[in-house]
Amino acid sequence: MFDTPITVWIFHKYQLPFWELFYITKGKEMAEQVYLSVFDKTTGTRKTSYTILSQIHGSTMDELKQKAAADYPDDYAVAQTAEEYHNVISGDLRWNGDAFTAPPQPTAEELQAQALASLDSEYQGKFDELDEQIVKAAALKNTGLQDELIAEREALAKEYAQKRGEL
Repeated sequence: MFDTPITVWIFHKYQLPFWELFYITKGKEMAEQVYLSVFDKTTGTRKTSYTILSQIHGSTMDELKQKAAADYPDDYAVAQTAEEYHNVISGDLRWNGDAFTAPPQPTAEELQAQALASLDSEYQGKFDELDEQIVKAAALKNTGLQDELIAEREALAKEYAQKRGEL
């Protein structure tokens, strides 16, 4: 049953275990709804998903819908095929009440905040390393090395401030 070329292609393409999803009929994919995903009504983001595969969360879609309604009464519950489910997960898709949509593009402020956070993280590691070396030099009473490391740290602080100002 699972050795036809189309079946092998489907399982390989979607990297799914053999028990998941597609039934092959006359060489065509027939998708069955096997997932129920819950989406936030305000943001459209996926909160959780249930499946009937291996009867993990229930044995029928009606059971999953009842569970979703009980656990998430104010959110969307959307039945999905395995392909739709994997597309939602891999593309971080949203549900707007009618259709799946791409996630919103980050605003200029969000992009700037991400760039600043990345820069802060990069330089924090450099500062921590220099601070550790300065402490070691002080413990060894090597004032020449300590002064050199302090000057290096001050130069790094100026470089950091300049890069931060450019963002």
